[in-house]
Amino acid sequence: MEFLKKVSDRLLYGKKRYRHSRKYHNPADAAEIVPYIVHLLQPKSVVDVGCGTGSFLKVFKEQGVEILGIEGEWTQKQLLYIAPEEVYIADLEKPLQLPKRYDLAVTLEVAEHISEKNAPTFVKSVVDLSDVILFSAAIPKQLGQNHLNEQWIAYWQSLFREHDYEVYDVLRHHFWDNKKIWWWYRQNMYLVIKNTVQHNFAKKDKIFNYVHPDLYSERMDEYQSVLSGRESLFLYILLFFRFFTVRLGLTR
Repeated sequence: MEFLKKVSDRLLYGKKRYRHSRKYHNPADAAEIVPYIVHLLQPKSVVDVGCGTGSFLKVFKEQGVEILGIEGEWTQKQLLYIAPEEVYIADLEKPLQLPKRYDLAVTLEVAEHISEKNAPTFVKSVVDLSDVILFSAAIPKQLGQNHLNEQWIAYWQSLFREHDYEVYDVLRHHFWDNKKIWWWYRQNMYLVIKNTVQHNFAKKDKIFNYVHPDLYSERMDEYQSVLSGRESLFLYILLFFRFFTVRLGLTR
């Protein structure tokens, strides 16, 4: 099944393309997450690396925060919740240099789309933008459009530590049961903070890996269907169905 998904991703999106959908990239999640982040960190300016439709930036802007989005050349302007001029187009596989730093850098479910060889470059680009980062990335076997580098948090923790940043697991317990938020945010969100920044968050050398029950339920439903007795036929139907549902923006 995973092999067929990779094949369909290549057919649908090419090597690096990502198709956004307002079903999955809308301000509903941000409406729950952003006010809490603003309460914790009080940022005056935010840059969102891999901003998608700008859904999180829309809510930050409503909170009076200066914003900038960064996204790939496949950005669909008609889907943006912010003005096109508030989005900077860049290739995140390459070093990113902007003329200023921000109070907060946001990069949610983006890092897994960067090839493993360029993951250190991506992390360097993000830390160059801010001392404080709101970060999430897909865990192994999570699956999604063009996921190239799914990793447990310890992998990213190691890369951030090379720049004297530490990962703080202070968000998952707060959002874990909030059904208004997609499970991938609830499962994968952390704060990443430079060691020179003063704060009251407790440092933990080891962060436990958790799989959200909603992800588990999705995968079990899929595998139970595969084991129903007509595996090959099911896989071909799945590939065919996925191709058209993604094209129509009904799934990720």
